[in-house]
Amino acid sequence: MSQLFTCSSCGNIVKSRLSKPWVIACPQCKSLLYKDKSVQVKDVNRNIPRDWSFIQLGTTFQYDEKSFEIVGRVRLQLRNEYKNFWSAVHSGLQVWLMESFASSAVLLETWHPTNKRPDQLHAGSIFTVSGGFELTGEYVEKCEGLSMEGEIGEWPLLQPGFFFMQGSNNDYHTAIFAVDANHHINSLQGMKVDIDQLKLTNIVTWNEWK
Repeated sequence: MSQLFTCSSCGNIVKSRLSKPWVIACPQCKSLLYKDKSVQVKDVNRNIPRDWSFIQLGTTFQYDEKSFEIVGRVRLQLRNEYKNFWSAVHSGLQVWLMESFASSAVLLETWHPTNKRPDQLHAGSIFTVSGGFELTGEYVEKCEGLSMEGEIGEWPLLQPGFFFMQGSNNDYHTAIFAVDANHHINSLQGMKVDIDQLKLTNIVTWNEWK
């Protein structure tokens, strides 16, 4: 069910699209309109750094025969690249579109705690996730900076400093893991996708030669 929020800083009225938002930032002045009591927001930049993404708030895409609209973003600045996690919604169903210049994937909205040890998550490690899928670790990087905009669904680590790891297999199953300072590990699971198959609309048009 959608909710209306009024920004106390600029008076802008925002209609939430997510059924259970964790954080909502005003699209006009970037002030926080809403924050779930369980969420810690620290050192989060609400002015998104420029990157190579042509996705934006309002972009739509097709996945699993459903049309999703982008309503928010969490951007991780890793040591060697960036990752955008676009919060997308279809009739109350939320997914994450993970995207960078290297790859893209659609991840289910729910984070799952894992009892693995941090030293078990490294490039080349083989492990099994829920559903019985065996994945191979691809890389581990530290999140050096975190930015956000719009509506954010469940995202337990809204502050930089955690370690990020991704694992995948040849059948395009993938999962990402976030390891916090207390060695708590949470994961999101989904499928790698070819960005062209998502039939993106309302994207940023630009010419890098200008």
